[in-house]
Amino acid sequence: MTLTSATVAQDRVQPYETIVSLATRLLGDPMRWQELAQLNGLCAPYVAPQGGVSVLIPGDVILYPISAAAAPAIDSSSLEAMTFQRDLVTRKGDLVLTEEGLPTFQSGLKNFESALLKRILTVIGTHPFHAQFGSLLCLQVGETGDYTRLKIIAQDITTAVLSDPRAASASTELEFRNGTVWAVVTVVAVRSGTVISLDLPLQ
Repeated sequence: MTLTSATVAQDRVQPYETIVSLATRLLGDPMRWQELAQLNGLCAPYVAPQGGVSVLIPGDVILYPISAAAAPAIDSSSLEAMTFQRDLVTRKGDLVLTEEGLPTFQSGLKNFESALLKRILTVIGTHPFHAQFGSLLCLQVGETGDYTRLKIIAQDITTAVLSDPRAASASTELEFRNGTVWAVVTVVAVRSGTVISLDLPLQ
């Protein structure tokens, strides 16, 4: 089933709500909690006061399916925020913490761009929990490159981007700028259709 802004409504998570109580309130059936989790890209514990990766906190927007006849207009910025989700901010593999020592989160388009760059720049097979996460780009940069090798790099970048479920489509073009080869990655996001472009120097 393809959901669009015509078949999706939005609400806000209230304090002390769980994914089951949200399903009861929004869908009228606690057994439909998995629909909410899937539509919003959530992972266990789904809703928590402290939040987390793919976890909602009170006050966050939650999308829920409705019949097309009763669908109100949905705020496109909320649809994008839900598409791109929220994640922990890291710098060189370390968590970025607030002054209070709490983890920092980023959301929306910035989160999606960061996630794609991490996926492209991580050597495939080195992620401790996801063996297929990453690309071969880092192993290729600096090698003597001919046109065939560059096309393989472009295809590898595209494949890595498309392994992110938030990417509906992607393409990678190579450009020569001032003696440097650049990969220009164009990505179309699911749900919102937002198009982003990432420029990566290959030297």
